[in-house]
Amino acid sequence: QATFVSSALKDAVEEATVVLNDLSSTDLEQFHSRADNLSPRAMSAVKKIAKTLNEAGAEAKIVGSDQELRLGHERVATLHSRLTEVEVLESNEELIGVVLGIFPDRQQYEFRIGSDGPVIYGSVSEDLDQHYLANPASILLKQVNARFLVLTKLRAGQAQSSERILEAINLLNAEQ
Repeated sequence: QATFVSSALKDAVEEATVVLNDLSSTDLEQFHSRADNLSPRAMSAVKKIAKTLNEAGAEAKIVGSDQELRLGHERVATLHSRLTEVEVLESNEELIGVVLGIFPDRQQYEFRIGSDGPVIYGSVSEDLDQHYLANPASILLKQVNARFLVLTKLRAGQAQSSERILEAINLLNAEQ
């Protein structure tokens, strides 16, 4: 078997293997530890994978350079069953503030709420207008109305974590 060259894809496969192994483990503590530390966005993605595999009666195998994970029928069913106790709520939020930075290579942003409020950080959605990502100077350090997708992870009805994904930016003045 050829060895993988270090890359973002290789790293993602290795991380996905570890996450899925922990979440589908027979050790309930291992599941809870991983579920508590997984971002709402990642949890939502894993829930979709588990649901799809379970409903199709499918199995999966992930082979990385360091690890290999086989999700047989029983392990898929365990994963799906456990993840039904975790809920990811989606809501939209609009905030007025200042974009301090957009980092296209990492798909992340820095945003100050209001003119002197707290600074928040997070991911930029894949659908964000490419104009802004190609020319971030057009919106940096200017008052904007920003729309965020807010993902909140709940377990047993209690909020575990929340994350804001920047979806759209509109300049507040007419200098667009």
